[in-house]
Parts: sequence; structure tokens; C-alpha cells
Amino acid sequence: MRIVKNSKRKQYERLLDRIEWKMIEMPLPRLQTIKRKPSRVLYDISWKIDVKKSELGSYPESAENSNFDNTIRLLEGVGQQLAELHGILRPLIYSHWADCVARFNRLERDNLVRFLFGDTRLATVRLRTHLWKFQNGKCFYCNRSIETAESAEIDHFIPWSYYPDDNLANLVAAHKDCNSFKSNHLASEHHLEKWLYRLDEPKIEDSRLRSIASETQWDISPRRSLNIASWPYRQLPYNSLVWEKGGNMKVADPDLIAKLFDDANRRFNQY
Repeated sequence: MRIVKNSKRKQYERLLDRIEWKMIEMPLPRLQTIKRKPSRVLYDISWKIDVKKSELGSYPESAENSNFDNTIRLLEGVGQQLAELHGILRPLIYSHWADCVARFNRLERDNLVRFLFGDTRLATVRLRTHLWKFQNGKCFYCNRSIETAESAEIDHFIPWSYYPDDNLANLVAAHKDCNSFKSNHLASEHHLEKWLYRLDEPKIEDSRLRSIASETQWDISPRRSLNIASWPYRQLPYNSLVWEKGGNMKVADPDLIAKLFDDANRRFNQY
């Protein structure tokens, strides 16, 4: 997918436009329709179940020249509940989606889930040397030297269990022990601050991370990673534990976390 996106961008963007129209036409207005009656349980949208493509005007091909409102407004509390239940919902959705694809296309269901939603973490090993060099041969978390690139491990700063974000902005090189101890925990404010400042690097014209992304044809989206990171951190209640180092956890400081994200968003908005 990354190769297609980079080598055939126009065709890729047209495909995204077609997919977006299908999302507008089919699942979004129908998901909340029960016995032909609308039932607002998850979100509000501006269009009805019988929407016609002609109503969209130039959208999505030229969204800036269209009056179509594509906003999906989650109802109060829905976002938090979906986030808390994602570990249960995601595999169920993946499974049912694969069932539909298999049924409509007369395909064998075996391995279809892996084909459609494959665990892309396995591919990150090819970034290991690049990230090791980018970090000057040091672990992102403890800042101690990692002897060789081969002994480095690639960690998802925002754990995969929170959100499957494997774009380059979310990946760091770490010691095996640091990676193991951090596991699926959110990292402490000290690590978060360091990571948020690292997101500034791809905004530089001659960015080393952007060079890595170009060379490896790997997606990089610091804004996306920032937005993804925001919800699990900002939802942390008082007395929640975050990972500090080794086997040590500490109580999170929600006020400091909020300030770190506010500062990061201000820096992003300057570009």
C-alpha cells in the first residue's frame, strides 16, 4: 500500500475519493437506521439516508469549493466509550468485515483478516538501522548506547494496543529491556515531552526523518500521531500510572500532560 501511495498518488487519491463517497452513501447514514427510522446513538451527520452524489457538488474531489458538510459529530461520551472498548470492538469489527468481504466476493475466509488488516508491526524491522542512526545509536528512553543496530528494538511510542499507528513519527529505537518493561504502558511525562518535541523534526525541510520515510517509502504523519496520542493521555484519570524506567511506574500528572499537548499544538499551528 505504501508503494502504491507513493508511486501512483493520483490514482490513490481518486480511490480514496470513491471510498469516501461510499462511506457517505452507505454505512454512515444506515448504521443508525433501525426499522427505517433514524436513531441517533453514536453521532450526528448533516446528510440523510437517501443522499445523492449530485448533492455533494464538487466534493470530495474539490472539497474547498463545495458546501457539503462532511463532519461526523460524536455524541457526548461516545468517543471515550469507544476508546475504552477498542480492545473488544476492533477484533469484532475486523472479523465481521472479513466475513462480509468473503461472502460478497466468494472468497475463503481463512487468512482474509490478516490480508485485510495484517499486523504491520512485523515490517518495522527494516526501519531499525535508520532509527538507530537517527538516534545516534542511543535508546530513546534511557539514552544509553545501543551497541549495534541489530540489537535495537522498534517500539510504538503510543502502544499498538491503544491504536495501531505504525507511521514513522510513532516509532522509536529502544533497548530490549526498555521495550519489554514499557510494554503496552503509556510513557511518563518526561518521555512524552521528548517525543512531542521529536514530532517537530519532520516539519523541517531537510528533516532526517522525512529522508528516512522517503528512502524506505514509509508513511510519516506527525500531526496524525499527535492527535492519536492526545486521547489516551488526556483521558487519564488522576492516580493513573505511567511507565518511567525499568520496572518503575509513576503516578501521571494530568495537568502537566495537558500543558505538554497544548504546547505541542501551538508549535504545530505555527507552521
